[in-house]
Amino acid sequence: MQFQSLARWVFLTLLACGSAAAQVPTIQRVVNAPSLTTPLCPGGIAAIIGTNLGPTTLFKGQATGLTVTVNGSNTPVYSSLATQLGIQIPFEVPPGPAIVVVKYFELTSAPFSIQLAAVAPGILTAVQNGVTEPIFMRADGSMGSSQNPANPGETISIFMGGLGPTTPPTDTGVIPPFPVVTSNLVTETVSGEPAKVIFAALTNTLGQVGVYQVNFTVPRDLPSGSYPMVVTVRGVDSAAVLLPVANLGVATTQVGFTFQAVQGGSTPPPNTFRIINGMTKPTNFTVTTSTVSGGNWLSVSTTSGTIEQLGSNKGNTSAPITVSVNPGSMAPGDYYGSIRVDAPLALNSPQSLSIVLTIAPSTVNLGPVVQPSGLVFVQVEGDNVPAPQSATITNLTNRAVSFTATPAVVGNLNWFTISTFIGNVVPNTPFTISVSINPGLRAGVYRGSLTLSFGASTRVIDLQLVVTSALDSDNKPDDALTGRAAGGACTPTKLLPVFSLLGGGFSTSVAWPTSLEVNVVDDCGAPLKSGGVTASFSNGDQPVSLLSNGDGKWSGTWTAVNPRTSSLVVTADATQISSGLKGSTQIGGSAQPNPDVPILATNGVLNAGSFSLAATPSPGELVSIFGQNLADGFGQAQSLPLSTSLQNATILLGGRFLPLVFTVGGQINAQIPYDIPPGTVQQMIAQRGAKLSVPQPVRIRSAEPAIFSTDSSGKGQGHIYAITAAGQQVLADASNPVTAGNVLVIYCTGLGNVDPAVIAGNAVPGDQLRNAVGPVTLTIGGVNASIAFAGLTPGLTGLYQVNVTVPPGITPGNQVPVVLSVDGSPGPPVTMAVK
Repeated sequence: MQFQSLARWVFLTLLACGSAAAQVPTIQRVVNAPSLTTPLCPGGIAAIIGTNLGPTTLFKGQATGLTVTVNGSNTPVYSSLATQLGIQIPFEVPPGPAIVVVKYFELTSAPFSIQLAAVAPGILTAVQNGVTEPIFMRADGSMGSSQNPANPGETISIFMGGLGPTTPPTDTGVIPPFPVVTSNLVTETVSGEPAKVIFAALTNTLGQVGVYQVNFTVPRDLPSGSYPMVVTVRGVDSAAVLLPVANLGVATTQVGFTFQAVQGGSTPPPNTFRIINGMTKPTNFTVTTSTVSGGNWLSVSTTSGTIEQLGSNKGNTSAPITVSVNPGSMAPGDYYGSIRVDAPLALNSPQSLSIVLTIAPSTVNLGPVVQPSGLVFVQVEGDNVPAPQSATITNLTNRAVSFTATPAVVGNLNWFTISTFIGNVVPNTPFTISVSINPGLRAGVYRGSLTLSFGASTRVIDLQLVVTSALDSDNKPDDALTGRAAGGACTPTKLLPVFSLLGGGFSTSVAWPTSLEVNVVDDCGAPLKSGGVTASFSNGDQPVSLLSNGDGKWSGTWTAVNPRTSSLVVTADATQISSGLKGSTQIGGSAQPNPDVPILATNGVLNAGSFSLAATPSPGELVSIFGQNLADGFGQAQSLPLSTSLQNATILLGGRFLPLVFTVGGQINAQIPYDIPPGTVQQMIAQRGAKLSVPQPVRIRSAEPAIFSTDSSGKGQGHIYAITAAGQQVLADASNPVTAGNVLVIYCTGLGNVDPAVIAGNAVPGDQLRNAVGPVTLTIGGVNASIAFAGLTPGLTGLYQVNVTVPPGITPGNQVPVVLSVDGSPGPPVTMAVK
């Protein structure tokens, strides 16, 4: 990511360019850092542009020998180059005319006059893939972008400068330890529609002085697209910045389950998931099951229903759907199945869950299953104790298992009791052990655990109690971000996450789905309903952002990629964006090797022309899909139409089989179907024989242009050919440079949908040209070229071509950059030779 304005100076490492102390500093202009325009204000972040201004360094605190004053007040400098300084204008300087002076050692600039307004709002932006976008944070705590857009109805955070004084006042140059609210009224519009501003404050989120955070709700009725966003303070508008928005469609709280069983033993305990409706209208859904092998062993409790829209008072999640398996007399081995959720109104339908049933021989003792792995209680001080909660013990074997239960507390106060200290769990009869809270406890947070010992194995249940001085009505936050009722006597200071699925001492298997659930309340007892919870892993696996169930529980699925047979730590970090409340917890376990099972790499779907890491393919695009154990070996398509099966491998995207071009164990080249809706997130599933991967999300964009390069790297000499007088195509490289007026044919992919339509994997008919629907432009050496045709190459599949005439005015060279764009979105440059 390449940052501009303030963010550019804060986040990029600056290269030393030598000292400018020998020459007098010269100020050429002073601009608002976020907008790079002239409105400035007290407390605002600004850029001083000039020469010999100071040392080239990135630092926190004043650089040696460098002083900047505004109206005689010393000004914090947060970044320094010889040609530009980043400063915060002191809050105490009043609006009106002001004088800026830079002094570097003994040399002082001439005074420079500026004009300060009361406010000067500017939205911080970044440049990604040639497109300027706002720097923003989504509700799950991830940084947003066109590849990770906001959703309608979602509360997000943007970052700004110039919103004026705060209440209480904030010292200039100080990064506040907690958000300090601006005293000005802040309003916001997206696409001209009012967006509800929940919170506007000077913040420490980016770790930079003078940066404000504005939390607002994206209007619910926006379809997918990019919309102008404007923030208004005291009647002053910020410059408009385009906010990328994508409709979430539907999602499931889990994308897979692994069930363990023993031959001839008990039926494994069921698991549950919910369907989340991220749309602004209710949707019907159906749930179907299928198995790859082993017969009809998979079932669900619900096969159809309706979910209310995002923002509904009834909630936008389904009731829990129970997933059950029945191994019966099945032989030892691994069996795969899937659950498909269809919601006709959702553009990202269907959604799928991959199910694994692994059956061990009858002689193996897998140990019991204990669910949940954590219990959370909330009580108002002096009120009745909360109802008891229980955990269920399931014996997977065909013989009885006894256990002992040992309670433990942090501290000296025994704050809970259990229903039994010993027990006997017989097959197919789950045993329940309950935990009750003792009366008379004072306000505070109480922690403990319950250790269940089964001879050679143990299971631990984490216990947590929050006794609070006050809760709002029915323990549901009035404020979606703070979780506090107006005037409530309890002020939260931290979040308290507890793993309720996946307990300490866990053992999971690489490539198979592992269910995660974290129950989060604050230290006043309110559940975390919006914000973000992320699970991270010490074995190097990609973090998993969990989804809110709407009741303080956050769910997700982890697919271990890197085996770690011991000391694997899973950390859950919970964040409440507006208040800055945070909390974390950890558990330990292992991820056992599991060879020969297909795994799709995270963000592993790359444009076959550019290999761009954006991983956002488009309809009709040729892609390279990376992972592990995807196919039996090398395979290559021999004819058209392309087959959807090659070397025992198939790939599903959005419920559609992809036409396959090439396979090896860790890579499959394929073509994206043309009917995949852009602006959506679709699921990809790899199947190798009878084995299924866990679904991976793939974001679809309308176009992702890329010119093929001759060395297949996506860089250097492109597949760009000059047409000779005899009609032949000659590579436009250093041996055959082109001149103005030459006609070129440029081979590429990722131009998106075409008209008339075609079918992916089929040879493009030669009856008429198939033109790209999106507007295509091309520059050679920065000069626009006239395009005669942009569309699919007849007789082939997935290969686009652009026919252009070389324009005059190009600076000659053997590595002249060529950039192809669709609808203003450029692909990476390749080169050609021009004389």
